[in-house]
Amino acid sequence: MLIGLNVQARDISSFINDFKAKKYNKVCDKGSRVYYGGYTDENFVSLVGISCAKVDRINILGMFQRSLVLSESSRENSSYFSTLILQKRLIYQFMIDDLDLSYLKLPSSSHLLSRVFEPLSNNKYQVLSRSPKLVEVHTDKRKYILSVSDDIPKKVLIDEYKTDGTLERHWYQ
Repeated sequence: MLIGLNVQARDISSFINDFKAKKYNKVCDKGSRVYYGGYTDENFVSLVGISCAKVDRINILGMFQRSLVLSESSRENSSYFSTLILQKRLIYQFMIDDLDLSYLKLPSSSHLLSRVFEPLSNNKYQVLSRSPKLVEVHTDKRKYILSVSDDIPKKVLIDEYKTDGTLERHWYQ
């Protein structure tokens, strides 16, 4: 069992193996529990945070980014997590409140939120409908359709159309 400061080397290696096997949900779930149990080694926290980012668990990154201060790579990961949180919030405001993003420049990454935020902040998007709001964004290899759910509270849905025609839906609140 992985609890708090009783984490042993074999437990950490299982996290690394799961990360390498792209079992990001598992690393995020189990790693978050270990983190909340008190284990805050920065390499471990970075691994768990990156896993959570890969599976769109953005809200939890706020907890992790506060713990990443000792090394340059930890601070980089902290900034990455903070940027994703901010991009998610700003895209949400753009869709719900019609916030103008054209005056904002943020660091970019390969994460979906960055790939969508950048064209929105550069006015490189097309409004397909105002009510309900639908926005289309194109990048080199993908098309994204942004919409708003009917739920309360509302969610921003991002449908990602890949070059091979597959669709992947992401949602953020």
